[in-house]
Amino acid sequence: MPPLLSSHRNTMTEIDDASSPYGFLDGSPDYLICDTTVDVIIATLPTLADNQGRVITVKNIGTSANDVTLAGEGADTIEGEPTQTIADGYSYRIVGTATEWKRLVPYVKYPVMATFSEDDVSDPPGDTELDTAFGEPTALGAGFIGILDDGGAGTDVYICFTTGVDNQWFYVKGTLAQDPM
Repeated sequence: MPPLLSSHRNTMTEIDDASSPYGFLDGSPDYLICDTTVDVIIATLPTLADNQGRVITVKNIGTSANDVTLAGEGADTIEGEPTQTIADGYSYRIVGTATEWKRLVPYVKYPVMATFSEDDVSDPPGDTELDTAFGEPTALGAGFIGILDDGGAGTDVYICFTTGVDNQWFYVKGTLAQDPM
């Protein structure tokens, strides 16, 4: 029996409709970012028999109501169905089991992953500084989380997040604790 979770590449590929249909291979990246702004995308999972324990995340970053269709290879199923649909702004995270691809988290607007950045910023950081560190909130989408180490010193750290609307940033500041004198 294969391990519950195997160690595949935690790398990312970004595609748009011109790359559709996209076929995962056994060595393909585990994160697939799909821009469906122009048209739909079809992404076919790798063969289940060779990918038990593999975790794959697919996110639709499109903004025009085009979906990503996630399909099993051949007779492989995803939660008992041959395909699953991913709407704009949503992610789908699955794991290969002995019998089918299983969903790990609900079908919701979750970030694909957190991003870390080391930049010198003002206190507090402004929208432009956060855009430089991570990108614009509307492009990142709802649920994005970024960790910003001010200057890389580890003394002031900001947890930054966005709702993906109106290029607005939110943050919480953490300061390195000091022992009392």
